[in-house]
Amino acid sequence: MDDYKLTFHINNLSYTIDIGSSSLRDKLKVEILESLPTNKHIDIKTLLLMYIQKSAEIVEHRNEIDKVISKIENAKI
Repeated sequence: MDDYKLTFHINNLSYTIDIGSSSLRDKLKVEILESLPTNKHIDIKTLLLMYIQKSAEIVEHRNEIDKVISKIENAKI
């Protein structure tokens, strides 16, 4: 289960987070590690920038999903 404990170094403090309870933990781990490094210290500004970038991706995905839903709802079947 320790494979799902990730340690991040933010503002010279270490934070260990256990993501083991998620049913998608393998994919979640990969996704987290793509954008948030565990091998170096990051500052709050960098962390905030990463959060904003991920939030923008989520908004974009939601817009794409909404378009698909709208097309499905408007389709004459």
